[in-house]
Amino acid sequence: FAKRTVEGDIGMRYSIASLIDLTGEDDVLSAAGVSREELRSWAECCRSNPESLPQAGSCCQKIDETLAALAVKISASRHCGSTEVTYTSSGEMTLQTGKDLTGVKHIIGTGGVIINSSDPAKMMETALYSPEDLNLLKPISAQFLLDRKGILTAMGLLSSSAPECALHIMKEELVPVSAA
Repeated sequence: FAKRTVEGDIGMRYSIASLIDLTGEDDVLSAAGVSREELRSWAECCRSNPESLPQAGSCCQKIDETLAALAVKISASRHCGSTEVTYTSSGEMTLQTGKDLTGVKHIIGTGGVIINSSDPAKMMETALYSPEDLNLLKPISAQFLLDRKGILTAMGLLSSSAPECALHIMKEELVPVSAA
């Protein structure tokens, strides 16, 4: 069973204000190590000029990479299942809601910020389980792959008529990455 959703409220350009609201401006400032004025200025630049790209090594690049990592974390949290303890007449029970993604073996990074980063694994690691996500059924460990050529959408379409061909192309084109 496969599912793809579009996360319109956690976009890096058109929805940047929503992403900052979801993650918390103070958390972005702390993680990126930038000033409030720098964050707000870059957010306005992205909103009014979505084609904007940060210069390498700039505060804007730090903001983009921080927001990308937070967007990955939010997206993974939304797509995985969770557990909760409930009390029944038979005693304490743990109930699962949603998908158990703890056994996922591969996480694929795609999109401009991730594929152009010097450390894409750092952003993708936020999709993994962490103690702060105690009840979320996120992947425990996974190999990170990078979609450097942006083929995933095309492979999704190709897989409906030629699944073996799509798989072959993905195995050839998706590049393994590890933490820097």
